[in-house]
Amino acid sequence: MSDKLMFLSELETLLNDSQINNDERWEKFLFILRKYDLINQLHIQSVRDFDEVHNKLLDLLVSNNDNNSPAIDYSTFKKLESLIFDLRKTIESFVITNCIMRERLNNNETETNSLKEAVRDLQEITYEANFKKLAYAISTPLKNELLEHFRLARIRVDPLDEELLVALLDGNYRAARISEDTYNDIVLIYQKIAQVTGIFNYKELVKIIVCRQARSVDQHEIIDHYINQCKRSHMKPNFLDLLKDLNLNSLAKYKLEEMQTLEKLFTFYSEHGEYR
Repeated sequence: MSDKLMFLSELETLLNDSQINNDERWEKFLFILRKYDLINQLHIQSVRDFDEVHNKLLDLLVSNNDNNSPAIDYSTFKKLESLIFDLRKTIESFVITNCIMRERLNNNETETNSLKEAVRDLQEITYEANFKKLAYAISTPLKNELLEHFRLARIRVDPLDEELLVALLDGNYRAARISEDTYNDIVLIYQKIAQVTGIFNYKELVKIIVCRQARSVDQHEIIDHYINQCKRSHMKPNFLDLLKDLNLNSLAKYKLEEMQTLEKLFTFYSEHGEYR
């Protein structure tokens, strides 16, 4: 059995082991990666390092012999992604613990500056995760509208296709492997939606869809409580009130342009009763 197959076998065993806690799972995960040395430069000191290893691991699993067929089946892949999600929370916890320990043990200026940088990293992690949740929830009507427009225009392309989204951002129809006419029809759809929702540049909509695709889990229900509360109180939904209800006030100054786009989308679709 090749090293790669043995690696996958041990990884799957780790996925199915429900008797170990997150710390033990983390140590075993690192042990397996080091044992087979299939990923070079394995130095996980931060969340960013972990994400880089995650990306390299995905590349490894996609490459199977000389073709691009996946090395694992879909169910195993979903288990792997679930494991990665749990491990990422573990490394985030390690980072937080490390920050607290350094704050207690080191009080000089250099360590203080380092701690501030670590705190900013942690804030960025939290902001990014919450932003993705909010973007996913608010953009659901946008996704549905895109699907309907594509269907009516008989465009045989998935609006959420990654290559299409990249092509729209780059302005290059060849990247999506579609005709120029189809590309122009798709751009026109985005422009029309942008116009009615009060968004100046249709690419801001594309960025929100890209963010939506980057979610870890389904999060379309996070605004249900606020919407239902507005209905019961006969109140008009308000974006800033939504952030307050979700305890996400600090997000208002994060990714300013994207947040302005989300506000316009939320205002438009809430006024048209798209959040139920």
